[in-house]
Amino acid sequence: MYSTDTDDGSGLRSAGAVAMALVMVVSMLAIGGVAAGSAAAQPTADNYDPPTYPDIPDIGDLDSDQFLVNSSFEDGEIDDNDQVFNELGGAIDDAESGFEIFIEPGEGYEESVVVDTQVDLIGENAGDDQTDGVRLEGDGTGPALEIQADLVDVTEMTIVGNDAPAVQLTAQSSTDNVKDLDFLNNIVAADDGQVGFNADPMSMGSPFEQNVLFQNEFTVTDGATADTLVFIGGGVVTGDEQPDSYLIEDNEFRTQNAPPTVDDGLTTTSLHLEADDSEVLENDFPAVGEGVFEEVP
Repeated sequence: MYSTDTDDGSGLRSAGAVAMALVMVVSMLAIGGVAAGSAAAQPTADNYDPPTYPDIPDIGDLDSDQFLVNSSFEDGEIDDNDQVFNELGGAIDDAESGFEIFIEPGEGYEESVVVDTQVDLIGENAGDDQTDGVRLEGDGTGPALEIQADLVDVTEMTIVGNDAPAVQLTAQSSTDNVKDLDFLNNIVAADDGQVGFNADPMSMGSPFEQNVLFQNEFTVTDGATADTLVFIGGGVVTGDEQPDSYLIEDNEFRTQNAPPTVDDGLTTTSLHLEADDSEVLENDFPAVGEGVFEEVP
């Protein structure tokens, strides 16, 4: 297994004998660098067709497998409609596999929620920056959004860490990582000393993940110094059981936020990827300094 020295985003050292197809460390001190990974397993840029989502329906137009969340809803509205919620966690807890959960901005959401059912989280919009839109900020008890289920879609949300990762993928068992995630058009802000998008690796087994990160903005919270904007690790495995088949396309990894609402931050690493047969292309790293790309056979 390999680990990375991220003091300057440029060091890489071997910590064992496990073969790893790809380790990529892109320093957030990068300007305009575009990293290209190996392409093989699906999904790939050539065949990926991003999902489309319906417009957010009115309360009276919800189908039986649709929920609507708005933090500004009054208790009476919620009591009269068992498909309407003012907290995202409550909607996820009540949803069944295959449900669509539509989220309106309301007054924002300060929750740490766990997705353990196959659902689509469809926000109204991610906003102009991390301060607005459908904004989910962790409540300090854990990741703002922890995904444990397969076949989950997350789109048009702003997800902000609070002393924890903003987004966490957590294996439900020692042999099964989160798979078939579509994570599209979101803003993810890593908090001080934390990770923005953290794929927690399994300890054993043969993953085939096919997760997609497409057209997102990964950044840091106001004036913070984050650890890593996106960390996808390989875990303690034997043989060739690294994560595989990630598509990371057309994202922006930035510490230079749009003033004056948010101060610039720092991070040691923009993207850390340990994965077989993955594609990393057409991403943007708009910061100052020198980017680093390293591949280990």
